[in-house]
Amino acid sequence: MKLLFVEPYFLTAFYFRRQLIKRLAQNNEVFLVIDQDKDHYFSSIEHVHVLIVRCNLGDRSLISNFRLLRNYKRILKQVNPQVILSFTIKPNLFLPLVKGKEMRIIANITGLGRSFQKKGLLNFVVVSLYKKAFSKVDFVFFQNEEIRDVFAKLRIPVKSSEVIPGSGVDASYFFYKPIIKRPANQRCFLFSARLIPEKGIDLFLDAARLAKKEFSSANFIVAGKMDSKYSTIIEQCVRDGVIEYKGFVSDMRELYWQSDCVVLPSVYKEGMSNVLLEALSCGRVIITSKITSGCKETVLEGENGFGINPYSVDDLLLAERKILSMSEEQLNSMGEKGSSFVKESFNREYVVDRYLKVINSNV
Repeated sequence: MKLLFVEPYFLTAFYFRRQLIKRLAQNNEVFLVIDQDKDHYFSSIEHVHVLIVRCNLGDRSLISNFRLLRNYKRILKQVNPQVILSFTIKPNLFLPLVKGKEMRIIANITGLGRSFQKKGLLNFVVVSLYKKAFSKVDFVFFQNEEIRDVFAKLRIPVKSSEVIPGSGVDASYFFYKPIIKRPANQRCFLFSARLIPEKGIDLFLDAARLAKKEFSSANFIVAGKMDSKYSTIIEQCVRDGVIEYKGFVSDMRELYWQSDCVVLPSVYKEGMSNVLLEALSCGRVIITSKITSGCKETVLEGENGFGINPYSVDDLLLAERKILSMSEEQLNSMGEKGSSFVKESFNREYVVDRYLKVINSNV
C-alpha cells in the first residue's frame, strides 16, 4: 500500500512520528512530506521516500497558500497514495480539498492554534475551511476531548474519530533520572516552548523576577524559538541575571535532567503538550495550566506537579515556592510518580497501534 505522510516540521516527524513511520514502512511504501531538505534524518528507514514541500505554517499570504495547495495537488498526483496521514493545520485543511475520490485521509488535530484564540475574520475563515475540508476526511485523531467538543459545537463534520494520548512518549529515550543533588534554594525551573504570549512566557518571566528577589540562588532557564518581539525582553532578563536563555534546542533531554521543575503556563489550546509529557517521563515535576486543554490532562495535583491559573503570576509564584521548599526525596518521589504515569497513560506504542488499526480497518 502507498501511504502519504505529511508532517511539515522535520524535527517533529523525527522525534514524535519516527516510530509510527518505521512501523508503517514495514509493510507499506511510505512517502514522507516535510518542509526542509533533511532527508538524511530518515535515511536509515527502508521503504521511506522523502519529498520536500515548503510550508510556512504562519504565512497567511494568499499567494503562498495557493502555491502550497498546488504543490500538494502535484504530490498527490505524483504518488497516488491509497491513504494520506496529515498533521498540523495546513495539511489538514488543504489535502482533503485536492485529494482524489479513492484516497482515504486520516487527520490528526495537534492543537487549534492562534486562529481559535478569539473570534474574528481569521477565525471565521479557518472554521469555514475546516467545515469544507473535513467533509472529505475519513477519520480524525483528536489529542484531547475538549478539542473534539469544540469541533462538535462548531458543527465541523467528523465522520469517525478517536481521542489518543497526544503523540505518546518514547520512555526509553526520555528516561527517568533522579534530580541533581543541590541545596533547595538553588532549584532550577525550565520553560521550553515557542516564545509567544499564548505559551505563557510573560508569566514565567514575571514570576522569575519576583522569585529571584526572594530566592536569589534559584535558576530559571528558557529554551525555545524566539518570536522577534521578545528579543529585547529576553536580552534584558539575561543581562539582569533573571534567566539563562538556551535558544532553540532540538534534543531536550539534557535540559530536562538539568532542571528540577518544568513550567508551562500555557493558554494555547494544545493537542497534548509534548514538553510536559517528556519532562514527566524524565522524572521532572511540572507546573502547568489547570484550565488549558492539552496541559491540564498531564498534571496530577500534588502527585506529579501543580496546576495553576495561567493568568495569575501569584499562582505560579506560589507553586514555585512549594518546589523551593521541598526536599530532594520529595521531588524524586513526585518525579517517579510522573514517570510511571506517562508510561501507563501516554505510551507511544499505543498511539502507533491505534494508527495501524485504523489504517488497516478501512474506516
